Amino acid sequence: MRRPLLRTNQRAGWLLASPWIMGLATTLILLTVFLQASPINVILAVLSAFFLIQVVCQVRKIYIARLSYSDGSLWVALSKGAPIAVPMDMVECVFLGQGPGQIVGLDGEPTEASTLIVRIAESATEFHKREIDHQLGHWCDGYITVNGTWSEPITAEVAGRLNKTIVEIKKELRQAAQESSA
Repeated sequence: MRRPLLRTNQRAGWLLASPWIMGLATTLILLTVFLQASPINVILAVLSAFFLIQVVCQVRKIYIARLSYSDGSLWVALSKGAPIAVPMDMVECVFLGQGPGQIVGLDGEPTEASTLIVRIAESATEFHKREIDHQLGHWCDGYITVNGTWSEPITAEVAGRLNKTIVEIKKELRQAAQESSA
């Protein structure tokens, strides 16, 4: 099981799931209103199934951590597909950043959002670039930038906790490697 290191912004996730939940509720209510067998019920049943699938998918996304650890790898969940594994020995550190947010301010300009940047070792060229969902972050030139809008609030304490966790994990991995070679 993966150990979550940076969680998703659950409030934003539930907000994105709410139209699907309302659609599901509406179709289920209409199904109960039209109890007789009719073509409308078939359409409503199909719509209900569609909305249910969308709700399940959206709720599942809410509980997938943006960054997690398992089996010697940092798992990065910033794409629509499966999380991407980066070997922990290729992860150097985490630091705070700031970038354009996706929420428009009162002046019509995008607000600034906190970002979390994961530095990948220079020697790990195979992990220097990946295609990910640009709303969630960017991955290029050996840096993974996690957009703070779609993760738990990013603070100096979060970055410090992640760096401490990375050091602990790397220490455990070195000790395990030494024990297995002895």
